[in-house]
Amino acid sequence: HRSYTVAESVWDVLILAWSPSMTLGNSLLITVAAIANVFMQLVCSIVTFQQLAKSGSFVDDVAVDDAKMWRVSEAQSWDRMDKANWVSLASRVCQLDGSLVLGTLQTSRLKE
Repeated sequence: HRSYTVAESVWDVLILAWSPSMTLGNSLLITVAAIANVFMQLVCSIVTFQQLAKSGSFVDDVAVDDAKMWRVSEAQSWDRMDKANWVSLASRVCQLDGSLVLGTLQTSRLKE
């Protein structure tokens, strides 16, 4: 025997919409509320993407291309590897290692 408790959200109430136990008016209100909920989530996602995703040090394509080139050339270089622990410079930068001598610019960009 399974039981389910309906939570106080549009998504759970939407299960009941258009069922025989609901009137036409109730089903319409539930459907309108669900559509409004989807619309608001889309608006919030768009605002978040436009305001937060583009902020920081990697705003333009040149910075992204430079970061990729650094990752391929310097960050994975045998010469830049911590040979005592066998850890690449890229791993140390991603772990925000505070003892780095090289890669401090990339570490500070990640902290942003």
